[in-house]
Formats: sequence, C-alpha cells, structure tokens
Amino acid sequence: MFDYTMLNDYEFELLCRDIFQKFKGNKREYFTFSAGRDGGIDICDKEKKEIIQVKHYSKSSTSSLMTSLNKELEKIKKIETIEKYYVMTSNSLTLRNKQDIVKIFKKYMLDTSHVWGKEDIDKFLADENNTDIVRKNFKLWLNATNVLELMLENDILVDSEELLDSIEKKKELYVDTKAFHDSLKIFEKYNALILLGAPGVGKSTISEMLLLYYVNKGYSIRYVSSNDIGKIKQSLYEKSTSEVILLDDFLGQHYLKLDDKQPNELKTLLSKIIRSKNKKIILNSRITIFNEAFYKSQIFQNTFENYDLKKYTIDLNQITVLEKAKILYNHLYFNNIGKKYCKTIYYNKQYKEIINHKNYNPRIMEFVTNSRNLEFVEPNEYFSFIIGRLDNPEDVWKDEFENRLDKIDRIFMNTLYSLSDTKVNKEVLKIAFNNRIKKLDNIDTTINNFETVLVRLTKSLLIQSYSKKRKKIFISVLNPSINDYIQKSISLNPIELANIVNYSNYYEQISNINRLDTENDLIRKFLYNKGFNKLKSMEGSIYYYYLEELINNQILDESLIENVHLSLCSIKDVSDIPSIEKFSEVLTKLLTESFFEFYQLDSILLEENFFENYITIIDFKTACILIKKTPYSHKLKNVFFEELPLTLEWELASDYESIIDESWGNLYGNLFFEEPQYLLVEDNIDAIKDVMLTEASDILAETVDKYFVFINDSFFENDEEKEQIKEEVVDELLNEISNEVYERIRYEINEVNEPEYEYEYEERYTDNVDNNEGVIDDMFNRLTY
Repeated sequence: MFDYTMLNDYEFELLCRDIFQKFKGNKREYFTFSAGRDGGIDICDKEKKEIIQVKHYSKSSTSSLMTSLNKELEKIKKIETIEKYYVMTSNSLTLRNKQDIVKIFKKYMLDTSHVWGKEDIDKFLADENNTDIVRKNFKLWLNATNVLELMLENDILVDSEELLDSIEKKKELYVDTKAFHDSLKIFEKYNALILLGAPGVGKSTISEMLLLYYVNKGYSIRYVSSNDIGKIKQSLYEKSTSEVILLDDFLGQHYLKLDDKQPNELKTLLSKIIRSKNKKIILNSRITIFNEAFYKSQIFQNTFENYDLKKYTIDLNQITVLEKAKILYNHLYFNNIGKKYCKTIYYNKQYKEIINHKNYNPRIMEFVTNSRNLEFVEPNEYFSFIIGRLDNPEDVWKDEFENRLDKIDRIFMNTLYSLSDTKVNKEVLKIAFNNRIKKLDNIDTTINNFETVLVRLTKSLLIQSYSKKRKKIFISVLNPSINDYIQKSISLNPIELANIVNYSNYYEQISNINRLDTENDLIRKFLYNKGFNKLKSMEGSIYYYYLEELINNQILDESLIENVHLSLCSIKDVSDIPSIEKFSEVLTKLLTESFFEFYQLDSILLEENFFENYITIIDFKTACILIKKTPYSHKLKNVFFEELPLTLEWELASDYESIIDESWGNLYGNLFFEEPQYLLVEDNIDAIKDVMLTEASDILAETVDKYFVFINDSFFENDEEKEQIKEEVVDELLNEISNEVYERIRYEINEVNEPEYEYEYEERYTDNVDNNEGVIDDMFNRLTY
C-alpha cells in the first residue's frame, strides 16, 4: 500500500515515532535519538521506560534484520529503566518472524503485538482515523504505490508515459519544501500556475510533485515534451474529465522559443482551462526567458495580465537551511555514497559549509552525489570536490567533458544537442552520429561505437526511456545543465559548429546550430544547396522546411525556382507537414503577389491533382486563396464542397466550446430557465438541448457566413444555391457539436446540485523544529554509521 523504500532512515524513524505516539493514545511524549549514540534506543519516552527500536531494512533480508536485532539485545541490557521494548521495521514479517523476535527480547516483550512489520504499519496508516499522519509525512501521500499505477491506467499522451518513467526513477529524492507547499496552496485555489526561477532551483521537480499529488486525486496527465500547445489542446477531454497539464520550460530551455502563433495558442488554452473547475495547468520557465518573452510579445504580456494566472518564483534565498540539508542528505543516502566519503563532509561539521554556500543549488547537489562523478575523487578529497563545484558552478560539466570524456563521447553529446534540447528517437540519433564519425580518422569502425558510447554515458550524462505506445527508445540528457554547458561550449567553437553542419543528416541540426552561429548564415546556405532534399527531418518533410525558411528569410532568387517547385510538388499529405496551421501560413505567404509571380507558381497550379492533394492539408481561407489563383477553378467546385464541412469542422473545433458557451450565455441571460420545462433537472435535458442547438445553429450560421465571404462567387449558380450549401454545412457542424451540448447541460445540472467549491488546501508543511541545527547534526551523523 505504501512504499517505504522512498523514505530515508531518518524519515522512516520520524514516521514510526508519529505512529507510536498515535497508537499509544496517551499524553506521554516520545523522542528520537541520533544514530550511533542511541545505545540501543531510537525512540523512547522521557523516562526511557518504553523503548522503540526502528529498523529500516526494506531492501535487506529478514536474516540481516535478525542479526542486527541480536546485537541490540546487548545494548538494552545496560538500560536499567526499560520496562517495555518494541521493534518497528519496514520489512515484511511472517508470524514466525515475529515470534522469533519476541524470543530475542522475551524479557521486555509480552507478545507479537510488540513487533510491527510493514503490513502492520500499512494497516495502521490505512485507517481513516490516522490520515493525519499520512498527510504530515509528505512522501507517504506523494509516493503511495498506487499513484504511479493510477497514472499508467489513466489515458495519457505518449510523452506523459516517458515523464512518468522519469518521475519513477527520481521520486525518492523529493524533499518536502515550503516552495512546494506554497505552490500547492496556490494551485489548489487557482487553475493555472506558472513557476519561475533560475536554472536548477527545482521548478521541474516541484511541477512533478504537483502532478503526483493530482493524479492521486484522480486527474489525468497531459504533457508533451515539445510543448506543442496544439497537441495539448487536441488531447483535452470534455468538461467532466479531470486533467492536469504540464508545460515544462514552455518558452525554451536555454533561449527564447516563441513563434508568432504561440501567444495566441496559449491564450486560447488558458481561456479553456480557467473556465473549468477540473482542468489545471502548470507552466514553468527560467525567469530570464520569461522576462524576455514578456518584453517582446504584447499578446503574451496581455495574456498573463488578463487571465487569472498566478506566478510563483522559486528563490534559492528562500529555501531554508534545513531544506538544503535534507536535499543533500537525500542525495547522499539514496545514491549510496560510501561512508568514507560521508565522513569527510561530517568531519568538523563541514556539511554546514556546503548547505550555507552562496552558490548552493539542488542541481549541483545532484552532480556531486552521482557516483560516476566520484570515480577519480578520493574520499579525503570529497569535501574539496564539492566546494570546488560550488565555487565555480559554471564549470560543473567542464572537467567531465574536457578531461574524462573521449573524443567520440563528446561528438555523441554534441550530435544529440544538435538534434534537440529535449529528447531524440534513438534511431535518429544513431543515423546522425554514425554519419558524423564515418569519415573521421582514428575511429575503430569494427565495433559498434554508437552502442558502446550510449552504454558508457547512460546514467552519467544520458537517460534512456522506452515508450510503450510508440515502441521506441528516446534519449535525453540527464539534466538541463548539460545542455547549458554544450550550448556555451560549441557556440565558442566555430570549427565544431562547422563540423556539425557539414555532417548533418537532419534539417533540425542546421536549424538549431544556426541559432548559435552568428557569423555564417547556415539557413541561406541550406536554401542554396542543390542537394537540400537529401536531408531528413524528424517531423514532417524536408520540403516543408525548405519553403518555411524561404518565406521567413524573404528570399527571391531565380536560381531557387526549381527547388521551390520541387518542394511544392513533393508535399502530398498531412505526414509531410508539422501541422495544418503552419503549412497554411507558409502557403498563404507563397500565394502573395511577390512570391507567386517571382517563382512562377501559376505553372505549378496547372499540375493535375495539385489542388486535390492540398485541400485536405490546408485551412479554409488558404484553400479559397489557392482556388482564386488556380486557372481552372471552376473545375474544382465539386472537390471543394465535398471537403468543405470537414475543413470547417477542423477550423471551428477550437471554437466549439466558445460557441456552446455563447449559446448557454444567451439562454441563461434570457432567464428561460424560470419556465418549468427548462428547469435544470435530469428530466429536462432533451428539451434544454433542443433550445441550445437552435441557439447554437444561429451562432454557427453567423460564423459560416464570415467564412463564405472568401469563397469565389463563380462557384455558385445563384444566391439560392449559396444559401442551401450554407444550411447543409451548418447542419453538419451542428451534428458534430450535439454530444458536446449534451455534456454541457449535464455538467451545468451537476453544478447546480453540487455544494459550492471550497478551498481545499490543508496546512501540511511543517518546518517548526525548535532546534534545526541539532536536527541537521543528527541527520548527517547517521551517514557515518
């Protein structure tokens, strides 16, 4: 039921103290003792009459537990005040195991009720009378074993599956902080939260903890690593489904990624979420990138000012010393850093210098407790190693890359970065990497260099995650600071920049490196390359990206006419483009007079089936513009009107909810619900639905009218035919939203009958230990025994 492996020894001991205090139900207070100095006591009352020995042996055998308990017997014989003795362990115990323990301590134990195994602790915590203990012990409610099962059972996007894999691997390192509880307090009350902060302060970690919390409350996850807002919008379910969305580093990982449409897409998404009571969204960003976006985009600025989006800035100066100590302790404990190393930082309480360092950062703690980074660090050098990284945080990865990686390892990491700063399909990375090394001298091609390097760097610099839905392996860096280092390193190395470009297999490599190379216009070279179509792309066709870059760079050159024609004729279906919106935008610009005439695109429009291919992958307005440019437009009438309902359905899909909202608002404003047949009760659903559909029909008709303005009048025999076609289109669209109207009515009826929403946040965070310094000393003392 509960996963105690996620607790370190200190956390488990505090849990046992709380359980025993509640179990005894008396006014007697129980205290914990430091490891190594307890003389056989972990927990006891003030008079040392009742003593509880805690054994956090969840990953050890029962025989190891018994050996340890036999040693405890000799210690407690020296305690004259002892009357009763208890054992609490995270091990699963059989009745026989308990009986054997009672035999060891028969002088101090009456029966097996003095022995608590994992199942006994589970049973006690599962009792509804003891939920206060579960709430108080952060990792119990965050890491209950059923939480990740709930995540996997709920419908999730493919990338959500990989996110869960990442959470599973590091959830034991989570620490209960005030920043998390402040964020939770805001998020419980409001539907949208943005977390801001410097690199490495814990924005992603807190976001993941919030996800775990809401999955435990029955929410489904919506997450894509590319932060494609369009994909997120398409994945959202009807209002009755509880969903929490994560946009991690949504403005870019280490430089601003904000295209023209993103602010509007974000505005639409936030509008949908903020109106809902069971949709929530978490966004996080580096504060410098957020400020840059806020300054550059008025729409972005207005979105954050107009919507009820609460900001919370994570400031390292606000992380308490005790929290910093817990973060360091957890990393040392769960990464199994040896006692010889731990004694070095415990000596003269040097851990205080670490946790009080001006550059303390959770990400640096992650680096200095990674066992691979300690391969060439002697135990007596460990403290100096940590302080060195804190004194020079920018050089955290410098020694690793320059002195400990082979040339082929660095090529591997640079190739990965050139493809993406998030994650890359393993097969894509393999193609790009092998292409880079195949002509290099001193590379032994008789071995599989790709697999050799991948195995060597996994867990030290890389993470591999398997997507069950895609049946593919994806590779990403261990943490974002590695990308920060690579970006800085290669941007200052023009020779390496040139090598990456010269050996590129993928368009994305050229596009990404172009941002770093300020001297050479790599995109222009790409456009003038006759062999540009030999490049691959990770999403969509290379031909689409050729046209996009041509438009973005405003290039008019006769030598490129052949490339432009080839690109237009090679895009056949939706798999060749990243999205209908983006392709429509590119094609619309190509159809403007300057581009259209210069590149002689009228000859392309004469190609047979050109329009038929494009009608399904462009939006309505672009289709109308294309028809006007087509010499034989009269022949396209039937094709156009066959696809028209589907095209408009796609166009209006994101507006359906606002149309339903407007329909509802109009009816509600007219107070028609005062009439008995329209009262908000189950029996009236069909009657209300009919009225709403009539209202929606009027709104849809007005909307369709606006679209029909773009249609060439020659397509219609007369006004009657035009009106008839409009009515048919409206009827088909109305049929599409019928189910959504029904769900909206149900939702409103439930809202009327449900009690008013109350703010649910409970104060769970406690950092009110009287002697934090003593607690920290006791904590680190444990690592030396």
